[in-house]
Amino acid sequence: MDKAIFGLVGVVLGFSLTFMKDWWFQQKAKKKELDYLAIRVSCILDTFVDRCADVAYDDGTFQGQYNKDGYAEKQTEEPTFDRTLTANQK
Repeated sequence: MDKAIFGLVGVVLGFSLTFMKDWWFQQKAKKKELDYLAIRVSCILDTFVDRCADVAYDDGTFQGQYNKDGYAEKQTEEPTFDRTLTANQK
């Protein structure tokens, strides 16, 4: 009877240790994925904010000159949020 109890305790302990090891590695992998996602989103948002600033500072002149009719017109395009955008694409 003692051997059966020790065997059962061994099986439960082995299962518990394996389960906890898998859970721990899964949590570490999830944290790495979340860190990567946060960095990726912040880079994309940084580029979007830079393009928004370009629009905000657009005074409507080309090299300080108005268009041929004497009016100011936009010189930069409105930014779009592109999730595939990289920081090097401007």
